[in-house]
Amino acid sequence: MVRDTDKGEMRKTKTDLQGVWRNVSPYLGIGWFFVIAILLGLLFGKWLDGRLHSEPWFMLLGMIAGIFLGFYNLFRLVIYDGKKKDS
Repeated sequence: MVRDTDKGEMRKTKTDLQGVWRNVSPYLGIGWFFVIAILLGLLFGKWLDGRLHSEPWFMLLGMIAGIFLGFYNLFRLVIYDGKKKDS
């Protein structure tokens, strides 16, 4: 932040905004990863259910696996980012 000498107000500089985007950017895609992981698990489970005539069990297992995969990726990202900032 830089003080604008004419008005006495604080304004953000370009480097401040670049730092903000650099810190936020790893987290922007996590929502899409959750959606894609859950949908792929559902579709694969539905396909298995159709082949094995076991509806809806594999679809539910695929959805649960997608949810766990999404949370695993989130925790991995947060832990990695925390270790990177500690160094």
